[in-house]
Amino acid sequence: MLRTYEQRAADVIREMERDGKVFSFDVFGEAVFPGSKKKSGEPVKVVAYMLSIRQEMADGGNLGNSTFYRNTAAVIRDFQPRAAMRDITPGWLERFEAWQRKRGIKDGGISVNMRTLRATINRAKKAGVMDKSWAPFSAYSLSHLRGANIKRAIPLDKIREMECLRLDGVGAFAVDLFLFSFYCRGINMADIAALTNQNIKDGRLIYERKKTGKMYNVRINEKAAEIMRQYARKEDARLFPIYSTGIHETDLQKFNRLHKITGKVNLALKSVAEMIGVPVDGFVFYTARHTYATALKKKGVGIAVIAEALGHSDIRTTEDYLKSFGDEVLDAADGLLD
Repeated sequence: MLRTYEQRAADVIREMERDGKVFSFDVFGEAVFPGSKKKSGEPVKVVAYMLSIRQEMADGGNLGNSTFYRNTAAVIRDFQPRAAMRDITPGWLERFEAWQRKRGIKDGGISVNMRTLRATINRAKKAGVMDKSWAPFSAYSLSHLRGANIKRAIPLDKIREMECLRLDGVGAFAVDLFLFSFYCRGINMADIAALTNQNIKDGRLIYERKKTGKMYNVRINEKAAEIMRQYARKEDARLFPIYSTGIHETDLQKFNRLHKITGKVNLALKSVAEMIGVPVDGFVFYTARHTYATALKKKGVGIAVIAEALGHSDIRTTEDYLKSFGDEVLDAADGLLD
C-alpha cells in the first residue's frame, strides 16, 4: 500500500510539473489522498501558499519578484498567521489594510502587499487551488492607495552641482553611478552592474534592459566616458566594481550583492541631497531616471521622443512611442543635456 502511495505521489509531482502548476502541500495531499482535505478540514494557508510561490520563483531565477512574496507573507504572518485562503474577503482585506496602517506602513508599502496578495489569489485560481468564482478583490479597490507620488526628479541645475562635488569613498561612487545613469537615459542599477566592455561599440552603450527585455542603444557622451575611465580595471571586463569575478557568480549571489550596493548608494545619496539642497525624501538612485525624462521635457522635447512614461504605469505605451524614432533623434535629445 505504501508503494502504491509512493507511485501516486511521483505521478502527481510529474503532472504538476508538466502542467506548470504551483506546488503546495495542500494541493499535493488532496491529489495523492483524494478527499483528505475535506475530511481533515485543513484549508490552504495563505502564508504557506505564498512561500511556495516565492520558492518557485527563486528556483526559476526570478529572485527580485520572489522577495515580494516573501515580504508580504511575513506581514500576513504577523497579522493573522493561520489565515486560510478562504478567509480572504473584502472585509478581511479592509481589516488587513487598517492593521498595516496602524503598524506605520505607508500607502506605497500597503499597495505592494495588496497587489502581491491579489497576484497570489489569481495564481491559486489558475492552479485550481481555489474556485474561479472566488474574487475577494472585486469589492475592494486599490486605487485609493496610489496617493500623491513623491516628485523624484530634481532640477537640471542640481545635476550640475552634483558634477562639481568632490567626494570620496561610497559618496563618490554613489554620485558617479547616479550621474552615469542620468547621462545614459536613466539606466538602472541592475543593468549598470551587468555592463562589460562588450556593451561598448563605436562610442555607444548597447544593452538589453533586464526589467523589460528592451534593447537600448545610447550615445556615450564625454561625461559618461570619463566616469567609465575612472573605474576601468585591466583584470576585469566589467565597467563598474559591483560584481566580483569568482565571488558573485550565481543569481542569488548577484541579487544579494546588488541589494547591498543599492542600499549603500541610496544611503549615501541622502547626504548628497542635503549638500545640493534638495528634499531628502524620495531622493534615491532611481531619481536619475525621472530627472532625465523631466529635464528633456523642460527643454521642449516632445513626449513621444523623451518617453515621458519612464515612470508610466504601463511601460508598453512608452515602447510603442519609441519604436518609430531612430537613434539620431534620441541622440539629439540627449545632446540638450550635455
